[in-house]
Amino acid sequence: MTSRHRSSLARLRGRSLAELRFRGTQAATALLERLGFGDLAQPHADGLGTLLHEAAGPAGGAAWCQAFRAREGHGFFAGFDDVAATLRRARESDPAGLDAVLTVANDALAGRFSLLGYRDLSFGEPVDWHLDPVLGVRSPRAHWSRIAYLNPEVSGDHKVVWELNRHQWMVSLGVAWRATGDDRYAAAVAAYLDAWMDANPPKRGVNWSSSLEIAFRAISWLWTLRLLGTAAALPNNTVLRAVGHLRLAARHLTRNLSTYFSPNTHLTGEALALYYLGHELRDLEGAERWRATGREVMLRWLPTHVRADGTYFEQYTWYHRYTLDFYLHFWLLAQRTGDALPGDVRRAIGRLGQVLAHVMRPNGTMPLIGDDDGGRLLFLDGRTQGDPRPALTSAGLAGQDPALCALGTVTADTLGLFGADAVARVATLRQRAAHPTPSHLFELGGVVTMRTDWSRGASLLVMDAGPHGAMNCGHAHADALGIDLTVNGTPLFVDPGTLGYTTDPEVRNRFRATRSHNAATVDGADSSVMAGPFAWATMAITRVLAWSASPAGDYIGATHDGYGDGYVREVIRVPVPGGDVWVVRDRFRAVRDVLFEARLQCAPGIQAAVVDGRWVRLLSDGRPVADVVMADGVVTVTEGEVSLEYGRREPSSRLCASRRGSGQLSLCTVIGPALTSVASTGAEGAAGTTLNIETGAGRVVVVLSEGGVIAHEDVLVDARAWWGLRSGKGDALQWWRAVGARQVRVGGAVVMESQEPRDAGWTAGGAPFNLT
Repeated sequence: MTSRHRSSLARLRGRSLAELRFRGTQAATALLERLGFGDLAQPHADGLGTLLHEAAGPAGGAAWCQAFRAREGHGFFAGFDDVAATLRRARESDPAGLDAVLTVANDALAGRFSLLGYRDLSFGEPVDWHLDPVLGVRSPRAHWSRIAYLNPEVSGDHKVVWELNRHQWMVSLGVAWRATGDDRYAAAVAAYLDAWMDANPPKRGVNWSSSLEIAFRAISWLWTLRLLGTAAALPNNTVLRAVGHLRLAARHLTRNLSTYFSPNTHLTGEALALYYLGHELRDLEGAERWRATGREVMLRWLPTHVRADGTYFEQYTWYHRYTLDFYLHFWLLAQRTGDALPGDVRRAIGRLGQVLAHVMRPNGTMPLIGDDDGGRLLFLDGRTQGDPRPALTSAGLAGQDPALCALGTVTADTLGLFGADAVARVATLRQRAAHPTPSHLFELGGVVTMRTDWSRGASLLVMDAGPHGAMNCGHAHADALGIDLTVNGTPLFVDPGTLGYTTDPEVRNRFRATRSHNAATVDGADSSVMAGPFAWATMAITRVLAWSASPAGDYIGATHDGYGDGYVREVIRVPVPGGDVWVVRDRFRAVRDVLFEARLQCAPGIQAAVVDGRWVRLLSDGRPVADVVMADGVVTVTEGEVSLEYGRREPSSRLCASRRGSGQLSLCTVIGPALTSVASTGAEGAAGTTLNIETGAGRVVVVLSEGGVIAHEDVLVDARAWWGLRSGKGDALQWWRAVGARQVRVGGAVVMESQEPRDAGWTAGGAPFNLT
């Protein structure tokens, strides 16, 4: 038996008969297409007129086309009920967003496209729909199943090619025509549609290779046709040809759903497109089946994709946002068409929004946990997907959630989906808003957030303490227990982003590596081991050991097995006037001599100035924003890199604390905006870490145990973690907080005692903290 045959048999093992049957049918369909059978004919207006004869009546396709184009908002999103009013409101409430959409439209008129992290790309004149202009590679015109689009020598960066061919910029041309009445925009749509259909005959070329890309393009075309309505500059023949291609798209999607290939956002994006197509092209044969298939897939996969705590099952923030958008559009379109969906859909939208709100930084951006796809379902407001606030408002409107509306913002996107009265509806909901508890653990997803408050100047730490991902974890990074930290409104330490997928394996691996994240390494190894651009040889398993949150501070203790047994990361937020103090302790039990390191990747624009061998001052625009002190290690500053958008990189400082040795190793990092000194002090009793941290508000004392009783100054504790603030006359203890405590003694007096570990707190007057 050849190695090729053994490999094929290995891939078949463990697959169900249903999967084998499904994949076999897909393979057979592709084979028949390559042999010349199937949907291979280029659609044309006359042919579609024949298909529409029964629906169109004696007048034929032309009359059907006129009726199709004159629908305005009927059965579509509320923003189309009165487009003029929607645009007026967008001009009032989101002028920058509307201007950004018009800029995209004007660039498209000139043949310029800003896609992903690339600006002003030119794909030639006329546009070469198969070209990657960054690498200068043109994809072949072979049957879609024969194109190795992941090979950059064949297709360049397929992401760049596909982003152009999603045609979301074409929706901007439709918005521009509605906003200005200038027929140049409608004429450009007609020219681009005809050119694309001429250059992309059915089933040939890279733009037929991904069902998800076909789905995105179909949704873009449907929005564009709705926006242009009866525009005279868009001929009926072009519309009918486009409808023919949309019919082919629906048939292709039905046969080539990613049910077993990528049952994640690929599958739900394709299902959403089928739901759209089945509704918008309801007069075509098969439309009801398209709609029903899309509906069934969306509902079937909802409980898998959205956990009960609202986290997305793949663990990646970018795809979490995608999922929120997909189910929001699904729910809204169903509402507008009288399709009664189960209440689970709306509840899932709300839960997705709540998670997104908790991980959103105070400046309105989100951490890039896992791969940054760079895309978005629609770009109706010119914002990047990295700004989740419009999605929060939409989720809040869908679920009548005042808190989400208060944390979000009303943009042109919101108005397009919900109509001109969305501004008033959001304002009404905001009057009833009460912010959720700032810090939260989403247990099923292992998403941890520690937040001071919900203001723009808040501090926030986000930790990924959940699964590596789902299925083959193709879009995961080796970031187990990695953190993202904002201090007093300024992002300090961030995920490095993605930069690229397939064009440079070394770069792909570097951006996914543990050493590029705010995480710890042992001898430079990754916590999860890569086995290709979208595969893993090993995947770290994480486990939360303890979690406690209250106004008196937060604590998370978690572990992962990426380095075997014995690695633990603990984070404490200590509330202090003028800026909270953050303590991050990494500890590892080494059975041999190892190099133990913990890295912090600065956000772009943050400068790192070394004060001494263990102290670094962080500055933004020359202004000090925080100090970072390694209490029990040395720190170095090197050049790192961050990609805030796919395809674009920026230099950034990277901090690294390190210790070499064996046995119990500890790296303790203290971060705060007003530190004056940090000392790791001696402790009596069980092994652990004790810290004295001087701030402008007093002296923060932190005790982290590794099991057993620790005595420090006049405090004796048997707790997982204990911290307090000393200030005023005699350096008096003003308050303290304990996590997992059995006993706390202060000045010889027992102030807390319990048979079982519990959380406790105490003020200077002897009153217990309210820990809820």
